[in-house]
Amino acid sequence: MLKPGVRNIAYGASDFEDIRQKNDYYVDKTRFIPVLEQNRYLFFIRPRRFGKSLWASILETYYDIAKKDQFEKFFNGLWVGEHPTEERNSYLILKFNFSAVRADMEWVEQSFEEYGIGVLNWFLRSYTSCFTEDSMREIQEISGFVSRLNRILQTCNKLNLPVYVIIDEYDNFANTILSTAGTQAYHSLTHGEGFFRNFFTVLKEGTSHSGSGLKRLFITGV
Repeated sequence: MLKPGVRNIAYGASDFEDIRQKNDYYVDKTRFIPVLEQNRYLFFIRPRRFGKSLWASILETYYDIAKKDQFEKFFNGLWVGEHPTEERNSYLILKFNFSAVRADMEWVEQSFEEYGIGVLNWFLRSYTSCFTEDSMREIQEISGFVSRLNRILQTCNKLNLPVYVIIDEYDNFANTILSTAGTQAYHSLTHGEGFFRNFFTVLKEGTSHSGSGLKRLFITGV
């Protein structure tokens, strides 16, 4: 049991909001948020246990327009709480964590598809009030994950809804397949017409021109 006044060290914790609500010990690194804003698309590669997932969680809370009224609750006393940027709480957050995808060649494509559709459905439920009934119906009529993602980004651009895509552990299941099934299996995912490559093709298209709702992108991996 902790002594009175001593904070718990939440080792391995990656949920920023939970850490703040429990008043666990947290080393404030929010001063780096303005530095990150200098670039729209970021690829953050670091070793395991480096704090990548926690940082992704911080960005999610900081930029989510749906959590605008909770800014003080989570950032009071932190550097960025005293020095907020103009972009705080101004994005629709679309967050993926690919550690949730099953790393088995027999099931990986189906798992990726089901997980992706689940994330997009959660995104639409979270921001229902931002979309028109017609646009929501048009999006939901598209069944495939990558195709639906592409339509969401196009619709968000049309409705002037800026989207911040956060991808945590982008290489998790791919690296597991590489180590267990070999190079050929890995290449089938990441090269040619592999479904994983198609996903990133949509994101690349979104970063290549102004006709996309994708305004910021942050990716973590090993």
